[in-house]
Amino acid sequence: MIALCCFAHLVCSSQEKQTLDSLFNTLQDDVVDTNQLRANRAIGDHYMNNNNRKAIIYFEKAKGLATQLNRKLDLASNLYSIAYCYSQDGKYDKSLDYYFQSVRIYEELKDDRRLANAYLSIIEVYSENKSFPKALEYYQKAKALIETRHDTMQLCTLMAQCANIYYHQNLFDSSLTYLNKEYDLSIKLGDEMTIISTLGNLGLQYKKLNRLSEALDYSMRALERLKRLENVNDYLSQLYNNIGSIHAKAGNYKLAKSAFDSSINYCKEIGANTLEMENYRNLSDMYGQMQDYKLQIQYLNKYHAIRDSVFTNNTKNQLTELEADYQLGKKNIELVKKDRDLKNQKNQRSILILIALSTLVLLSALFHFYKRMEHRKALLEEKNMQIIEQRNELENLNHVKDRLFSVISHDLRNPLVTLRSYLSLFENEQLSKEKKELFKNQTIHAVMQTGEMLDNLLTWANIQIKNNQTSITPIRLYDCVMDVIAILQPQAQQKSIHLLPKIDDIIIPGDYDILSIAIRNIITNAIKFSHENQSVYIETMCENDHVLLSVQDEGIGMTTEQIQQLDQFQNISTSGTKGEKGSGLGLFLVKELLHKINAELFIQSKVGEGSRFTIRMLKM
Repeated sequence: MIALCCFAHLVCSSQEKQTLDSLFNTLQDDVVDTNQLRANRAIGDHYMNNNNRKAIIYFEKAKGLATQLNRKLDLASNLYSIAYCYSQDGKYDKSLDYYFQSVRIYEELKDDRRLANAYLSIIEVYSENKSFPKALEYYQKAKALIETRHDTMQLCTLMAQCANIYYHQNLFDSSLTYLNKEYDLSIKLGDEMTIISTLGNLGLQYKKLNRLSEALDYSMRALERLKRLENVNDYLSQLYNNIGSIHAKAGNYKLAKSAFDSSINYCKEIGANTLEMENYRNLSDMYGQMQDYKLQIQYLNKYHAIRDSVFTNNTKNQLTELEADYQLGKKNIELVKKDRDLKNQKNQRSILILIALSTLVLLSALFHFYKRMEHRKALLEEKNMQIIEQRNELENLNHVKDRLFSVISHDLRNPLVTLRSYLSLFENEQLSKEKKELFKNQTIHAVMQTGEMLDNLLTWANIQIKNNQTSITPIRLYDCVMDVIAILQPQAQQKSIHLLPKIDDIIIPGDYDILSIAIRNIITNAIKFSHENQSVYIETMCENDHVLLSVQDEGIGMTTEQIQQLDQFQNISTSGTKGEKGSGLGLFLVKELLHKINAELFIQSKVGEGSRFTIRMLKM
């Protein structure tokens, strides 16, 4: 959600605890009445702010009571609350199921206000789940209801939801249009907090677009209004954090420091540890940009100190809650135990007879089972070796399958969704010729990325499944490198990257296809992480009995941690300088391929200065 994130800090007072204990004391499993329904509902509402799973338990109990009492409105309300809890836990399928159940009841009751609220929640779930066509479908349904009822507040929420849909699709112009509509409605409504929230959202939106002066203007307007209100320290702490991040991005480091300090002061007043921790992280990043590494480390240490403290406090809170649950459960167990002892005294003889009969039946069954096991033991031992061999083979295939599905479900699906979005937008006759050309170029780029990803994926899977011995033959290195450069030249031209080869005419032992794939992935990686109008240098040199082929770029470089992950054969995925996506198999695949032709990959890199990838091969 694009929203002015405000952290509400609730203090559980002794009075609240007494109220909760009183509600627990009223619960009776064998009683079905409205008091039991309300008590379960109230307990669910209490836990909904801090423990969704526990809240669902009591909402489900309230739902069951509402069904038994035939109270349809209460049933719909509890279904709606369960759906909300599942959405907060990211279980979108279950959330939608419960939302639609509540929708059917609201439709039956002709309760248009609650029905519109349910549609708004469904829009949010589809938007968070990237199902934008469905989100827009329910946007139209909600709009029809809200406009009929002339409910300005709901219409304001609807505009925010629509802005959120377009924001998640990176359609920032459309998102801004609906944010401005929300702002106009909030002015008409006269609701000060809605106005402030919308101004904050506009500020964050313009920051995302790197229009920092406008981002700062909207954020400062929100701050000016917020200062007129009372008891809004939680909102002020977040807004100052946003303003500080805008100043830092614009290079106004002194103003950014002042804003972050103000946010930290408010955080300390209200006990907002999480937001205070975020401020320290932002300050650390800012001083890193300023290359003041001493202060960067200082604020980074503060960030880690609070994070450790928050973890400790959360653990203590969980233990306290578990202790309370234990005490409540203990009381219930004592009551059940007394009832059970009474029944045991009345039925002791019958129970003893039943136990004796059960024991006899069990012993007979065990004897029969033992005889059958003895009969099958010889056959099982004979087949054991065959099963072990099949298991090992299946484990290897299962490992390959898991990696394939991991890449397909995460990285391969995203480009396909992007292609579908671009193609549907391209058919829009209202788009300008320039935008259509932009979408066309983006679509071509997405196709290239998907093709590259598929090539790497299929090559890796083929190696893992077949595991054939590689045939080593003499290769002319110059021809191999120049063939790869010819293939990648169009990709480099799209970013105005200059490929500058300086290759000696050397014969090496290897496999032409494997070496081509490895070189292609390394050069593609260099293009991906280079900025426009930079150069990529491809050179060879001899070192004793080895040939070194290096690919050096002037791009963003890699951290020491990323290099260590590659050295440990871990596949990682990072976006390029223009948002290019990858499966994370590129360099991971290169190292596996080079290993098959007795070659090695060495990586030298520094963040902000580029990377140098060197293939070390034997010389004929």
